[in-house]
Amino acid sequence: MKTFERIERERLEVQLSERLDWDSWFPHTEKKPPTTGSFADRTLADLRKSFSTYGHRPAVSMWTAIEDIVRTIAEMANGNAKPMFYVSALDPGVGKTQAIVHSVRNLDADVGVLICLSRIEEVGSLVKEMGLGDGSYGVLVSENSQARLKKEGIRLGNPDHNEARVLFTTQQMVDSRLHNVDVFRVLDEFFYRHEPRAVRIWDESMLPGEALTLNLDRIGKLLEMVRKVDGRLADRLLDLIAAVNGHPNGSTYQIPDFEAEHSKALRWLSRNKNEVDKKSKESASTLRLLSGKPVRITHDAKGKTVLTYRESLPNDFAPVLICDASARVRKTYALWEVHRKNLLTLARAAKSYKNLRIHVWDTGGGKSAWSDKKAKLNDLIDGIVQTIKTKPNEEWLIVLHQEDGWNIPDLALEITSLLPDTVRKPSFITWGDHHATNKYVEIKNVILAGTLFFQPSDYEARYRLCAAKPVNVPIGDDDLDDLKLGEYAHVILQALCRGSVRKCAENCCGPMDAYIIASANTQIPKILPDVFPDCEIVRWQPVAQPLSGHVKLAVEAIDEYFAGSTDLNHRLSFSEHRKMLGVSPQMHKNRIRDHFVFQDEMAKRGIVEWGKGARMTHFLKLVF
Repeated sequence: MKTFERIERERLEVQLSERLDWDSWFPHTEKKPPTTGSFADRTLADLRKSFSTYGHRPAVSMWTAIEDIVRTIAEMANGNAKPMFYVSALDPGVGKTQAIVHSVRNLDADVGVLICLSRIEEVGSLVKEMGLGDGSYGVLVSENSQARLKKEGIRLGNPDHNEARVLFTTQQMVDSRLHNVDVFRVLDEFFYRHEPRAVRIWDESMLPGEALTLNLDRIGKLLEMVRKVDGRLADRLLDLIAAVNGHPNGSTYQIPDFEAEHSKALRWLSRNKNEVDKKSKESASTLRLLSGKPVRITHDAKGKTVLTYRESLPNDFAPVLICDASARVRKTYALWEVHRKNLLTLARAAKSYKNLRIHVWDTGGGKSAWSDKKAKLNDLIDGIVQTIKTKPNEEWLIVLHQEDGWNIPDLALEITSLLPDTVRKPSFITWGDHHATNKYVEIKNVILAGTLFFQPSDYEARYRLCAAKPVNVPIGDDDLDDLKLGEYAHVILQALCRGSVRKCAENCCGPMDAYIIASANTQIPKILPDVFPDCEIVRWQPVAQPLSGHVKLAVEAIDEYFAGSTDLNHRLSFSEHRKMLGVSPQMHKNRIRDHFVFQDEMAKRGIVEWGKGARMTHFLKLVF
């Protein structure tokens, strides 16, 4: 089986061989770009002119990737694009959005455009940049979203969406409609002049379907509410819980078809706005989708979980252009491209992050750490507060966990209350709201207060979805780890790119200090150089790390050995120190000498490693 790295290398080699003639073109010379029609020429010319007004000079590889976006839109507009999903992985600030803006400006009036946004609040700025009049665009969102947009002064454009050349909507709106149909062409609410819109653009993350997981505890919490509306269904759910608990992890199980006999109760549970909480509604909706399906049984932190996936993208929804910077680091797209074969990755281009300094605090920062009422929570809050105080007059953005049932306190309030009046108060966003906004692009200090982690079942279901792998087929641990690390990289890239690192000048990010709470056990520190090429990574230790385990014993042994010594030649060999502790040479090196807490303690004591040449053999105490 090919590794992701080999697949990517082979794909890039093919890409390079096909584009050597493109690389001979440089956008700042008089030589014209490859011709793809008058639309592409106009759009690229407009882009060059626009970029020159604010000094943006993309590298040749970046221009190639930008041109791929314009070429794809051109092919969709003239009906020649293959029914594929085309993904552009350009990093923030390079020019993806501007390529779309100028493409929409230059498209003929008879070409309909559907733009699916992750945040509908972006509509206002896009309408302005695209130069759209009220009659030429529409906004298809829920009534609540309409009210919110109107409150913010954002116009909704043409109420007759069929006559609006450009239709903005949310990804959630499209997902909800696609769930109920087999073909996209029946969804006339997305039409332009009674035909499906030719150009379809999906902003940010996309998956080829829906990953489905349901924990047995969530089913248990439904029981009381289910009993009120359908006692027979409640009894059957109890049987389901018992049956799944009786199966080993990794086995498959056929979920009974509850939807066939209890559809009325399940629909009520998944839609009722007054009596059912959000989590229970989500569980009821998932249970409906799982009905009658084979599932795989696995074990999560909160007990047994069943998982599978469902296809939710009709074949005729393609072609679609996906603009997702995370496609560079996620494994989901690689799996989709290799196994489903209806996704094509467009040209990529590296952005340098040499102006980014990442400070890593090697400690746990998941939801469980933030819900800890003891010293751990206080240390995390204190560490953030002390760090902010080092730059009291600068702006800060902090990305926090949502409470979401974990009994997490109001962290924004806790942190703000501990900052003196002389310190500028930070801005806060939560995981889940950490992408697709430029609101904080001027902020040069961003703290990720932990990282967004999901349950193992979520990662497995996502893998099976993207690779189209049935639940009865095993997946290797290494493959799942690859996907999981890619998802870590995805959320970290999106979160940090809310700040000034999002900018791009001379093909490099804007200057920024990022602070990430992430244990080395997660391997997050290890992947950061790949997520942010050329960045600087330094250790961040805002609160003292208590001594424990072998490190504590190692420090105590050294203190006892050097106690009261004033001898300049007083040394302790590594071998003698190992004997004191009863550890192997490998453990002595990897778990003690290389541990940052041990190194800090030695520095405090003026003790250094010493030897001949590059080979260190003993500890030496410096006497000043």
